[in-house]
Amino acid sequence: MFFIFVSATLILIDTYTIGSFQKFIKKRGANPWYYRSLWIAAAFFFIMSIPVNNIRFSNPNPEYYIKVFSSLIFIWYLPKLPIFIVLIVKDIIRLMIFVVSKIFIRSKEKIAKVPSRWALAGWTLALLPFILYIYSSAVTTNDYEVKEVEVTLNNLPDNLDGLRIAQISDLHPPSFFSADAFWEVRQIIQSLDPDIIVITGDFVNNHPGELDLIYDDLSQLKAPHGVYGCIGNHDHYMTDELHQILISKIENAGIDLLINENITLNIKGEKLQLAGVDNSSWQLNYGDYDKTFYGLSEYNPTILLCHDPVDWQNHVKGKYNADLTLAGHTHGGQVGIDIFGHELYPAVLAYTYWRGLYKEGSQYLYVNTGLGTVGPPVRIGHIRPEITLLTLKKPDFMASNIDVL
Repeated sequence: MFFIFVSATLILIDTYTIGSFQKFIKKRGANPWYYRSLWIAAAFFFIMSIPVNNIRFSNPNPEYYIKVFSSLIFIWYLPKLPIFIVLIVKDIIRLMIFVVSKIFIRSKEKIAKVPSRWALAGWTLALLPFILYIYSSAVTTNDYEVKEVEVTLNNLPDNLDGLRIAQISDLHPPSFFSADAFWEVRQIIQSLDPDIIVITGDFVNNHPGELDLIYDDLSQLKAPHGVYGCIGNHDHYMTDELHQILISKIENAGIDLLINENITLNIKGEKLQLAGVDNSSWQLNYGDYDKTFYGLSEYNPTILLCHDPVDWQNHVKGKYNADLTLAGHTHGGQVGIDIFGHELYPAVLAYTYWRGLYKEGSQYLYVNTGLGTVGPPVRIGHIRPEITLLTLKKPDFMASNIDVL
């Protein structure tokens, strides 16, 4: 049923957009091959989408050429979606005007038509989504951004001042064309020389075999005080048996998974508490917060790995002693558009906490925009794949006293 729905949607989008363009071309007496070639391409991409989608859903590590074809199919269909929506809205408005004119306008005068130059400008602008998508697929999607963030914790001991934590999230290996992409990620992380490395969930999409593409480099991530991770929602989108295989693969890669548990690190004679909670969002209910925080001291700094910031919002904030929570999940919406200096981020419509550093009372939340992608393999605008370097700092009490005075 899912594939039938998707196929019907793809046919509708192509039929409506290419059909509208065909009418535009015919009225201007242009060469009919302008639209005939589009119908041929539509038939080709639709026929190709059937085996390609079946292979991608059934094979956790498809061949390179399958990923290329999949990207081409996305490039063909996805940018037409906003065009399709605009055409639908336009035709609805035209229908409403027609109905109103029939009821209220008695004269035989025709309603003014849209000038042809406007229609030409509209179809020219229709190329913009294709240009943005192709540029994003080729450049932005693998243009890793290192964000350096300082977080001031009130109860941070002197010896932990300046502690460096590298965070990555939402690996989603199928979104990488080759292992070289994650090799670059590992090189960047190791060049940052972090004391601790954390991975905040979504190691795969829905199958443990997907991890094989990046496994070698994942297992070579090293930090003086360890590499830690928590489970994301996609890590549960499989059978219980496959989920256990995934956990084993992650742990065999040298990553200490914290699943509703905590540990205490002894660093330079001081204690740093690290906790990890399982996922509890999107109809999942695996998080056990009492168990996660059990035995932790309120006098030592606590860092929580929590994949979904919604879980922090609903279950942690103001309820448990987490000084700093590290999350991912949102991908920053994968789209951020700058229009005449005004940045538009659709993710703000879905998430209160969607990217960057937040503070509520004495508790901090940092949301990483992730490395991989879900759905379309694309990041548009200012939402690049992220590697975060967080530096823990003690408060400057002297500066605080001066401010008060």
